[in-house]
Amino acid sequence: MPRAVDDRAPLADSGLGKGENMTAHTWGSVLAAAVIAAAGTFGSGLDTTTSLAITAAATGSVGAWQWRRATAQQRRAREEQLAHTAHELRTPLACMLTALELLRGGYASTPAETDEFLAEAELAARHLAFLVDDLLDESALANGQLRLRIEDHDLADLLQSAARVLGLQADRRGVLVHWPEPVRGVRVRADAHRFQQVLFNLVGNAIKFSAPGQPVRIGHERRGDRVRITIVDAGPGVPQALQQQLFLPFAAGADGGAGPSTGLGLFLTRRLVDAMRGAIGFHSEAGRGASFWFELPMARRPEPAIAEPVALPR
Repeated sequence: MPRAVDDRAPLADSGLGKGENMTAHTWGSVLAAAVIAAAGTFGSGLDTTTSLAITAAATGSVGAWQWRRATAQQRRAREEQLAHTAHELRTPLACMLTALELLRGGYASTPAETDEFLAEAELAARHLAFLVDDLLDESALANGQLRLRIEDHDLADLLQSAARVLGLQADRRGVLVHWPEPVRGVRVRADAHRFQQVLFNLVGNAIKFSAPGQPVRIGHERRGDRVRITIVDAGPGVPQALQQQLFLPFAAGADGGAGPSTGLGLFLTRRLVDAMRGAIGFHSEAGRGASFWFELPMARRPEPAIAEPVALPR
C-alpha cells in the first residue's frame, strides 16, 4: 500500500516558484472540475483509486511529484503481492509434482506407500485449489461478480465433508484435530462450497500455527437464531500489533510464513461470512493460542435456495 502523503508538504521540490504554484493551483481547480464531470459521465470506466488519485493531483492537494511517487509505490506494492502469490502457488504445485514423480518412478513398493504418495498429491492439489479460489474470489468480489447459492444444510454434513481434507493436512503436520460428534438436525443457511472455504482457511491456519502433538478443537453451539462454529488452537497466538489488521488483504505477517497463503485468506473469509449473513471474530493472547469463530443463521423451516451476487463495499 502506498505511504500516506502529507498534504501540508511544501511544493518547493516541484521546481515551481510561488507564482507558478498559484497558477498550477488555479488550473488545478479547473482540471478538477473537468475530472469530476468526466467521472460522472465515464465513472464506470475509472476505478476508485485512479479517480481519487487524478482528482487529488488536479486539485493541487498533492504535488505532481507526490502523485508520481504514490503511483510508483502502488506499482511496487502490486508487483510484490504478485511475486508473493506466485511463490505461494508454486509451493503446493511442487509438492504435488514431486509426489507424482516419485510414484511414477516406482518408489512406492506397497499399497500403503502408494496411498501415502496419493494422499500427499491430493492434499497439495486441494491446497492449490483453495489458493486459486482465494485469488479468483477476490477479483470477483471486487467487481460484484461472485454469486453465492444460499441453501439449507445439515451442519454435521458440512463439518464431515471438511474433516477428511483437513485431516490429511493435520496428519502431515502431526497435529491432533478434535471434531465435534455429529449432531443431526442442526441446519444452517449457507453456500456449501463457501462454508468449506471458510472452514478450510480457519482450521487450516490453526493447523499451520500448531506444533506437532498440539490439539486443535472444533466445536459448535446454538446462539439464539444462529449457530457458532469455534476453532481453538494452542499455538503462538496473534501478536497484538497484528490484531487490528488481521482481516485486511495482504496484512503483513498474517500468514506468519507458516504455509501456503496468498495473504487473502482471512480477508476473503470475513467477506464470505458477511455475504452469508453471518459474523466472524476471534480472541487471542500472544503465547496462549487463538480462538476463531464464525456464526451463520439457522434454518428454522425449509426455504428455497437463493443465488445472490456479492460485492465488496467501496
